[in-house]
Amino acid sequence: NKGDKVVSCNMQKGLWNEFPRLLPSNSEYSIDLVDCGGRMLVVILHEWMESATIRIWELHDTKSEWVQVLALPPEKSQDYFGKKADINCVGYDNLVMICLSSRRLYRVILWNIENNSCRELPRSKKVKKVASAFPF
Repeated sequence: NKGDKVVSCNMQKGLWNEFPRLLPSNSEYSIDLVDCGGRMLVVILHEWMESATIRIWELHDTKSEWVQVLALPPEKSQDYFGKKADINCVGYDNLVMICLSSRRLYRVILWNIENNSCRELPRSKKVKKVASAFPF
């Protein structure tokens, strides 16, 4: 995680841009970048002080800073603590599919960012080792 950065490239102008870091490099987290309805979002599974949380941040171009737009309540994300899960996300319209995968955890969450509602999708008895986002 120490080298995690969000970097963009304007292909037409050949310009690179590095965005501000969200969390300190010594934090334990998994991060993924997602386009959702034309908005650039970062989804983070963050572990801190014996708890876990999933948060969504949006880049505000005018200030060139990240602003937290949503957070999964602690009671819904506490099961993810200590599982060393990796997240993989994909966005469509106002929905973000968040897949959490580790040796001990395989979950898929569908989050509607417009009305801040989320639900965990039913687990498959056949798929027990991989949870991965795909275009939907």
